[in-house]
Amino acid sequence: MKNIGKTLSALAIGISLIIVIEGLLAVAGVTPLRDKDPFVGFKGSSPVFIPKPDHLGTCYLNPAKETYFNKQEFRYPKPQRTFRIMSFGGSTTYGRPYINNTSFPHWISGILNNAQTSINFENINMGGISYASYRVRILVRGMAAYSPDLYVLYSGHNEFLESRTFQKIRNEPETLRKLRSFLHRSRIYTVISGAVSSLRKGRKTILPGSVNARLEEIGGYELYHRDPEFRKGVIAQYRDSIEGIIRFCRKKNIPLILCTLPSNLTGVSPFKSEHRPGLSAADLGEWNRLIDSAEGELGRHDFAGALNRIRSAEKIDGSFAYLQFIKGRILMELGRYEEAGKAFLMAKEEDIVPLRALETFNNAIRTFAERYQVPLADVEAAFRNVAPNGLPGNELFVDHVHPTIKGQQLIAWTVLNTAEENRILPFDPLRDELSREKAMAFLKEENDRVTPRYRAMGYWGVGRVFHWAGKYPEARTALLKAWDTVRDVAEIPLLLGDIEIIRRNPRQAMDYFQKAQEIGGEEVRTAYGMATAAIQLSEGERALGILNGIPPAERSPIRHLGLSGEALLLAGRTGEAVKNLEAAIQKAPEVRRFLFSLARAYVVKGDESYARKTFNKYAELSGLAEGDYGDFRRTTLDKFHVQGRNR
Repeated sequence: MKNIGKTLSALAIGISLIIVIEGLLAVAGVTPLRDKDPFVGFKGSSPVFIPKPDHLGTCYLNPAKETYFNKQEFRYPKPQRTFRIMSFGGSTTYGRPYINNTSFPHWISGILNNAQTSINFENINMGGISYASYRVRILVRGMAAYSPDLYVLYSGHNEFLESRTFQKIRNEPETLRKLRSFLHRSRIYTVISGAVSSLRKGRKTILPGSVNARLEEIGGYELYHRDPEFRKGVIAQYRDSIEGIIRFCRKKNIPLILCTLPSNLTGVSPFKSEHRPGLSAADLGEWNRLIDSAEGELGRHDFAGALNRIRSAEKIDGSFAYLQFIKGRILMELGRYEEAGKAFLMAKEEDIVPLRALETFNNAIRTFAERYQVPLADVEAAFRNVAPNGLPGNELFVDHVHPTIKGQQLIAWTVLNTAEENRILPFDPLRDELSREKAMAFLKEENDRVTPRYRAMGYWGVGRVFHWAGKYPEARTALLKAWDTVRDVAEIPLLLGDIEIIRRNPRQAMDYFQKAQEIGGEEVRTAYGMATAAIQLSEGERALGILNGIPPAERSPIRHLGLSGEALLLAGRTGEAVKNLEAAIQKAPEVRRFLFSLARAYVVKGDESYARKTFNKYAELSGLAEGDYGDFRRTTLDKFHVQGRNR
């Protein structure tokens, strides 16, 4: 008995000591692992809102954050009879391609304030351009200090934008997962784990305070490739971020509404497709023949024949996202809408540049809503319910994910219905048919007030997004609509010029660049555009003159090296051209254009082995056969009037 007593006493002392240490660590501000992002850390971040000078009690948007958030301000402490709604997410929440004035957070507060006057329903729009859920998680924690009455979360389209590394995702046994979850609540375990982790390299990616999207890097969408391990990591991080937001809101007693995310399925093709690994040249050739035939038959309205060709191609490689998109279009024409929907979804899921939320994300939102009893605004289902044949497309979206103004209103309506069902608001704005009619009339009246210039500026935004993502035909259509109305924004003709370069219309491109130059404000980008057009016109000396006129401090190093190399090659200065192009490729090895130009420079210089090696690298990235090198060499020698051997 004495031994048992001693054991119990020792156990009690040990437990007491653990409790004391946990308490001391809590006082010291140690956050348990459960409340931290296990995948990424951040450095150099700054608050979104700061006190406004000379306006006591007012917070306004930090000027350092104006690139990412709508300009807005609010009172703190919160005034009486104010119901503060904070909506979190990415550019859809922001209101893109427009601004807060037509965003769903604006429509939520607008409907509520239009229904009564006794309470001020305040909209704080926390939609951050290109913000993924792990960045939104930080915002959610920070904004809790400003007395929110309701959080609305609409996040999931930006998860693949930023580069980061993940440890290999393992399938842990359930018992180990539960033990890890329990330990992550302990601050003692957190301190020990942190000490161990600090001795290891590469445990966690440290991201800058501002978003660094891969599509904005040199090479853009060419940097994206099929990467199953990265995808697993992104999915795991998304689930952790959403679950972390839910736990935080429960801890702080902040009501939360989760939203699922719809996407444009029928109106936008995949951003990038890749073939399955190991596809032979013969199979690739047959696959291409079948796809060409299918598209031809689709154009001739022979839908049954087109579907047969697609199915034959699918047996060779069904993972190519564009194939699934074409299959969806064919099935839609045949009136087989359920099958079409599955094909369109697969096209979205197989997209190598996933700028639309994965179905896994929506499933996670629904699962967590049920598990934690969090109100769910099933926006994805609402869009399907109103879309023709249940397939959302251009009638609801202005691009791949950003809704039309009426689409933004539909999100607001869905959120308010959810708030009503869960009795979150101090009154019910949609309590009866009369109230609903009043709300609908308000939305229609506000929609009718939107000016042509405002809508045109939206087309500019759509064009920017599509141009940024490499979908140039769609970008051109939107930008031309914007240019019809808006003639004082230099970026519109600048982007149109870029697209004409891609369409191999250098004279038309030069005209657009000159218009951008006349408007002003985009001098460096315009100069690079004009130099590129001059290169397409085979005017090397002119291109060099334009490039040399760009101030050294404002030059884009990779672009400047690459374009200078191309211009030098045209000017007959082959040695200098090779040197510049090699330097450009060393900095950005996957930029196909500069690889192609470097291979040309090697051919002109007579370095046959380097030329073949560089061309084969270009061919690999472009999906071409290595056997095309002979044609490439002959056309290069002809273009530069070089007398080559074995021609």
